[in-house]
Amino acid sequence: MLTREMIDLITTYTIGCVATVRPDGAPAVSPKATFLVLDDWTIAFANIRSHGTVENLRQRPDVEVDFIDPFSRLGCRVRGHARYVLRDDAEAVLRTKFKEKWPDLYDLVHGIVTIDVTEAETLTSPSYDVGAVVGQLTEHWLRRYATALGFAVTKQADRSLFDAWTR
Repeated sequence: MLTREMIDLITTYTIGCVATVRPDGAPAVSPKATFLVLDDWTIAFANIRSHGTVENLRQRPDVEVDFIDPFSRLGCRVRGHARYVLRDDAEAVLRTKFKEKWPDLYDLVHGIVTIDVTEAETLTSPSYDVGAVVGQLTEHWLRRYATALGFAVTKQADRSLFDAWTR
């Protein structure tokens, strides 16, 4: 079952890395950015350019999806059984949810993969093992990403933040 925290995470950070198994037995991981939480036991994503993932799931419906908040370094791992349905064959309520969430992408959706959750667990960064605090870690990574994107961030402020959560 998905916890409230997991539902919030998936709803906020809709990109999940979907792990399947190819016909030759090799693992395959593919990011999908259209996840929806349908209820405490079901998540879904749209098949826009997911031919390989869908084919893998048709042969082996067992799936694992990891979701990560890149700033707090918290996440969840969801395991379950996938089902695929063509978009126009999906239940009206499911089609409506996708159309409302991603109106600009909806016409590109070929089908919808729903995942019945069998296991869900929380993921945490090892930074928490050495005393990191959510707010400090979030601020640290926001600064890192801001710097990477070209926003002005002083090194002293970033360094003092790093020192604070690694003590």
